[in-house]
Amino acid sequence: MAKKGINSTHSIYYGRRKGFKRRLTIFLLVLLLILMALAAGFFYLQEFIVYTSDGFRFDFPFLQPSSRQPEEEPAPPEEIPLITGDGDEEEKPDPEEGESPDQTPEEHPPAQTVAAHWAAGELSQVGDPAYRARLMEWADQADCDTLVFTVKTPNGQVLIPTDSAVAAQIGSVNADPAAAEGLAALKAEGFHLVARLSANRDNIAPRALRENMVATYSGVTWMDYDYLTWMAPSGPNTAEYLGQLAVSCKQLGFEGLLLADLGYPTRGKVSLVGTDRQGGRAALTAQMIQNLRGYADGLFIAAELTDAAAANLVDAEAGQDVTQLAAVCDWLAAPLPFAEDPAAAPLRQALESGDCRLLLSLPADMLPADKSLDYYLR
Repeated sequence: MAKKGINSTHSIYYGRRKGFKRRLTIFLLVLLLILMALAAGFFYLQEFIVYTSDGFRFDFPFLQPSSRQPEEEPAPPEEIPLITGDGDEEEKPDPEEGESPDQTPEEHPPAQTVAAHWAAGELSQVGDPAYRARLMEWADQADCDTLVFTVKTPNGQVLIPTDSAVAAQIGSVNADPAAAEGLAALKAEGFHLVARLSANRDNIAPRALRENMVATYSGVTWMDYDYLTWMAPSGPNTAEYLGQLAVSCKQLGFEGLLLADLGYPTRGKVSLVGTDRQGGRAALTAQMIQNLRGYADGLFIAAELTDAAAANLVDAEAGQDVTQLAAVCDWLAAPLPFAEDPAAAPLRQALESGDCRLLLSLPADMLPADKSLDYYLR
């Protein structure tokens, strides 16, 4: 009987051991599944990790409702007095005393062959006849024959209708249907039109086409102080995207492009930007513009210089070299505090031997004393 008891106890103990092994197996399988899920989640979330001036964080495009809102630009002043050489205000001629109704307005000469006087306009309002009337009055008083409209904003929005395949793919178009009609009306009045594009600062394209983004050394998306991403000039789709927009600009009657935010970022923790750090940034920026010219046949190209490039002729961080940009651009726009700034002298000297011209980029309320210079009222 004792042996039976012992055998019976041994049988029960063996059964518990089998149950323990089964529970251990299940536990290990669950643990393995959790580890696999964590690994998959890490690789999925890795592309949404961005580096900002505040450190690393997650940035999900589908949680960015405000990224598609158009940026507001200041409207031009209602009235700017035009001062004559005697210091008195010049009176505008009465239209009824001027030319007869059947007399066609005098056509402005091409912007490429005259001293260019440019003024900024607001594309979102250009379809409004009242706004156009104020804009034309302001431009006439400021002696501006060319109107500049922002077509691609720093947040990546495209404000004109376009057939761009890249724009359709990334969903960047936010155009006012009345804009085309408004632009045509301004051209009918004899104004030249220039499209201003934020060339490389873009908060939509680098998120959708990540191989084009400016990144940190570790490959994480880099963002500037305003939490905006940048497209690298060396990106495989950067010049193509800008070129497709250039084609649409030409179809709408624009005669040239003004490239803003050109090259690489200079604000924020730029020391952590690894993109093209060893690749000759100035050459890559110039090459991007050269590639863009393949799409922009018939359009002139102007480029906005950074403060450092305007002062020193080279901004290595931004990838801007005046000599290299002059070889691929028709104008270089330099931000100067006043028209007769001595800083303009070395720029003029650097450009005097070629066909590229200097465009002084001035605040809207600061007209130059020397009207023979090319200038752009921001």
